[in-house]
Amino acid sequence: MQAETHLPFAGLHQLTHTMTDRVAHLPPAQADALLGAFGMAEPSPRASAPRFFMIALATLSLVVGPRAGTAGTRGGRGRAAARFGTPPGPGVHAGGGRPAGACGDGTRPLERLERQGGYDVQAAATLGTAATMANAYDRATGFLRHAAAGLRGQCRLGLLAQTLVFLAFSTVHTVDWETGLPAVAEAMRLAEEHAQPRWLTGARIAKAQFAALHGDLDTALAVIGEAERQGLSAAHPSNLAFIQITRGLIGLAAGDHAEAFHCVWRVFDPVDPAHHPFLRTIAIAELAEAATGAEQRALAKAASERLAASAGASGAQLTRINLAFAHALLADDEHAEEHFRAALDLDMSRAPLLAPG
Repeated sequence: MQAETHLPFAGLHQLTHTMTDRVAHLPPAQADALLGAFGMAEPSPRASAPRFFMIALATLSLVVGPRAGTAGTRGGRGRAAARFGTPPGPGVHAGGGRPAGACGDGTRPLERLERQGGYDVQAAATLGTAATMANAYDRATGFLRHAAAGLRGQCRLGLLAQTLVFLAFSTVHTVDWETGLPAVAEAMRLAEEHAQPRWLTGARIAKAQFAALHGDLDTALAVIGEAERQGLSAAHPSNLAFIQITRGLIGLAAGDHAEAFHCVWRVFDPVDPAHHPFLRTIAIAELAEAATGAEQRALAKAASERLAASAGASGAQLTRINLAFAHALLADDEHAEEHFRAALDLDMSRAPLLAPG
């Protein structure tokens, strides 16, 4: 392993080399992306660059470990089994943009990995991305700050812009202005200089969210308008959803609940281009807060119940807090107090935007 330290993804390979037997249990896209990154398989002909999203999903799945009752597809397990000589078995299935069930246990391994430290730049960037998928934004920040510093030192400016966008979104959730605002400014500059429209849009969305939370609605509206124009010319599902979530945040800050609900509902509407199954876990709290009329409250309650059913027994902290917050806001007068008490009993120290006081 020491001889491989100069290779791409070497640190990530060292981190996961004791888990290679679990690769046999990953869905095909995750297994192929991870093995391709390690040079243990031919990259997909459709992939012009390493698929960081799938590599991060695979990493998160590995550190969480296989769970009974979830299933990948037989083809992917069979191909990985042939490479590693291990039998196919139950594994972690990627659905809705993240590993099913992974978030329930994913934050504890991420916390352990963060304490362990010693990762190279690529491993830190991948773990930071994985942490954002587990809604562990406080954990993501540490990994991503380390990755950004290393990428900056190596002059890997394309990947640096992407990493800074993830860092900016994480710091919005942890209200870390000192880290987030410089990250946004640098990401915008780099993405513009290196013709990366997706990450330029992402950086603008993060800037608009910061502006809305500061109460600077003019800036927030101007920047999200730029992001929307850019996003429509280079459409990406998560960016389209985040644009509507951000417009909802701006609407709430302006006291325009009807406009906020209209924007955020698009993330929940399966026929809308902004629909995004995973980002509903972030948007549900805004949707509930924006729902003031009877019809809107009924729609939000139904969406909350569907999301709670799909989350199951997930221990993902931010998902649990968002759902508890939504349930409390949408409860009828008779049951509102018990829902608010249940929400306040949750540990909100890692989600300051929703913490009381």
